[in-house]
Amino acid sequence: MYSSSVSIARDTQTNDCRGSSTLAPVRRHPTEHRILEEVVRIIDEQGEAAVRIHDLQTACDVTAPSIYHFFGSREGLVIEAQAERLVRSFDANDAIIDAQLASATSRDELREAMRSFLEIYWRPERAPIRAQRLSALGSAIGRPELIARFDQVIRDYVVDRTERLRPFQDRGWLQADFDLRFINYWMIGVLFGRVYLEFGGESGPFPEWDAITEKALEYILFGPEQVERAVAPVTDRDRSGHRQNAGGQSPNSYDRTTNRHPTESKILEEAVRVIDLHVEAAVRIHDIEVACEVTAPSIYHFFKSREGLVIEAQAERLKRSFAELDLVIDAGLHSVSSRDELRRATRSIVNLYWQPERTAVRAQRLSALGSAIGRPELSARFHEVICEYVELMSVRLEPLQERGWILPDLDLRAFNFWMMGILLGRVYIEFGGNTGPFPEWNAMTGAAIEYILFGLE
Repeated sequence: MYSSSVSIARDTQTNDCRGSSTLAPVRRHPTEHRILEEVVRIIDEQGEAAVRIHDLQTACDVTAPSIYHFFGSREGLVIEAQAERLVRSFDANDAIIDAQLASATSRDELREAMRSFLEIYWRPERAPIRAQRLSALGSAIGRPELIARFDQVIRDYVVDRTERLRPFQDRGWLQADFDLRFINYWMIGVLFGRVYLEFGGESGPFPEWDAITEKALEYILFGPEQVERAVAPVTDRDRSGHRQNAGGQSPNSYDRTTNRHPTESKILEEAVRVIDLHVEAAVRIHDIEVACEVTAPSIYHFFKSREGLVIEAQAERLKRSFAELDLVIDAGLHSVSSRDELRRATRSIVNLYWQPERTAVRAQRLSALGSAIGRPELSARFHEVICEYVELMSVRLEPLQERGWILPDLDLRAFNFWMMGILLGRVYIEFGGNTGPFPEWNAMTGAAIEYILFGLE
């Protein structure tokens, strides 16, 4: 089993913090372990705000000085507990992966082992593990010490998984075109992207998304000569069913603007500004009254409650993070007149997402999405926003598919959920403030997207 306990040396020649390391088990004093377990339990059930030193003294039968001796401060304790939650979300997959890999004695058996692992990974009971990880990762944004701790956990895990896959690459069963470390970063991100589908309490099955993910992983792991030349067909019945799951929107029903009363818009803008500059906790009704020159009854009229205002502000922030490149995407797709031009336009659009300034956008989105875990109303609102955007992007691509420039059997809604996930998954390699460039990760992602859209040519 994987355990986080060591630092990894930075490669000073490449400025790449994804170096090599030897993992060793964490050894904790029994009292330290007992305290940590209680804090993990509290965060899982109630959130960070419920962690109180006095309650820990009672629950663990320890003194406050003992807690500070082991963890330095309440924040130090929370950081270690959040890191432990992240480690466990990785550990939850390790036994499955190791059991599947141990049974492989050929390339074909390795492919079958990977498929078996994915079938387990897609089970409904795995969704809460992904939600837990999203919650933990989102909690780190804006907290340098926690970000650094998570960066260490992620790097340690990637090094561990890389060493476990190395023998298969040495035998020629995995393609050698890409560095295994970056393949592992990429795989973690791709699989994590399923959280978009699972918002709003959805747990699947999502056969179209699963098929796309499996095809992309096989393409990257085993090389183009080992994969079939198209994504598995999706029947009309499956396609219409997925469209309903993606929000039940008709192709023209999505409007990226919302008609709001001027006072409502003013209040919402102020709440968005406050969250952007500070955090949710900084949204105070009295401050909104002063800043917007409105009364509390007006705020409650439009948003019902402070939580209702926060939910709409967070939903607006999520919408804007999706829409930032809309004009560029529209212009790029509108100008194409052939399949080759569409392929080039796709490359240009995807490359925009790798620009250093997009790192902050992904971090903001991760923070917003993570804040929704354990809050059913906010999760439901995010689910609406996500599904509306998927519908919008799918409608953009439908004419291009009808012209035969995109594989005819590709479910566009499943593809756009997958595409959003793969772009968000880049946060794993960006933790710790590293904005790149990561040419190998970019190349893998670009190749996988083109394969899914266009097949092999």
